[in-house]
Amino acid sequence: MKRLHLFLIWACGLVISCSDTEHFDVVGDPMNRAYINTGVWSPINAPRNQYQFEVVHTPAGSLGQVSAKFVVHATKPVSGAVTAGLVLDNAVAEAYNTQYNTEYHAFPEGVLSLENTSPAFGKDRFHTDSVVIAISPEKLVLLTEPGYVAAVRLNSVSDPKMAINEEHRTVYVVVRTSTSNIKPLVGPDKLTGTLITDYSGWTASSTHATTGGQPQNIFSSSTSSFWGLSGNPATITIDMGSQQLVEGLRLFARYSNFSYRFNRVAVETSVDGIQFEGQGAATASEMALASNYQYIGFYAPVNARHLRLTLEWNSTYTQLAVLNVYKAE
Repeated sequence: MKRLHLFLIWACGLVISCSDTEHFDVVGDPMNRAYINTGVWSPINAPRNQYQFEVVHTPAGSLGQVSAKFVVHATKPVSGAVTAGLVLDNAVAEAYNTQYNTEYHAFPEGVLSLENTSPAFGKDRFHTDSVVIAISPEKLVLLTEPGYVAAVRLNSVSDPKMAINEEHRTVYVVVRTSTSNIKPLVGPDKLTGTLITDYSGWTASSTHATTGGQPQNIFSSSTSSFWGLSGNPATITIDMGSQQLVEGLRLFARYSNFSYRFNRVAVETSVDGIQFEGQGAATASEMALASNYQYIGFYAPVNARHLRLTLEWNSTYTQLAVLNVYKAE
């Protein structure tokens, strides 16, 4: 009998403890929501779903490709024929600049196009067909400001049982522009001018301290002598003594034969040595390479007496062995 009493006490305790157990019901969002996720990486100081493009204006025309394709997603399969509605917002620049501390402009009217503003989901699908936002190549020349921004917004869904995800309804398009007179991959076979050999009266200077060699060494034909400068990048200024019609440049970085070449070279020119005009910048992949010389060619020859080069090298300092100039005929 005593054992029976103990069993009943244990059973009652079990029932009581079970009745005190907490229950948790996990319920997902019952609403089917439309949203946009382009999968495009954005900088920390930029919104989600941002496409970024670069356009370069040259004497030969405006270069670049501005085109993006994306779809509208749904959190659940869509039953029946459902369409999404998208609109182009070209008046977002002011609000965008305030939020992200930028200085973009609205695109010129009619430059940015939005194709397929009512994409269809299709039955039992999780996404629509593609939406395309683009600028046709012939309109790139109209982009005269340094940067532009516009937004494409998911504005509606035809199914009243669906809703729009407010945090993922916008795609941003940013275009930055620059000008350049540097033509990529112009080597000695494409430079039609004359390589200057007489550098009498030419001088080179820099605000960076000299760490080895002499400035005049860069005008010799020897690749073993050099001019070393503290800092990387380092900026040098060349006075050619008189005005030249410059078609291009040839540079030999010290140890270029061991792959220590310039990663980037920015070129500015001047007639009076006071007012300089940027001609553009060339990366290592944009400079033709021949016999370990790196070449920079211009789309259009430039009349100048002074050159200012900003050199980026593979070290904490900069060493230039040879600088030659091609003169247009």
